Amino acid sequence: MEQKVATFPSRSQQTTQHIKSETNSFVSELAEISHQFGTNVRGIRLADLALTNIDFIDCNLYERSYNCR
Repeated sequence: MEQKVATFPSRSQQTTQHIKSETNSFVSELAEISHQFGTNVRGIRLADLALTNIDFIDCNLYERSYNCR
């Protein structure tokens, strides 16, 4: 029984370090996923804005060509 009590602080510290390491790993992975998600959302938004501008320019060119006839 004395041996278990004597090794408890060491095992407790090892367990704490393991949990800390795993937590840091999960936090890093979550940060990377969040960054990738943000980048994808910005890319999709920019693509939507580009398509909207193309449609706007297309309509304006059609109106100008119609007015010239």
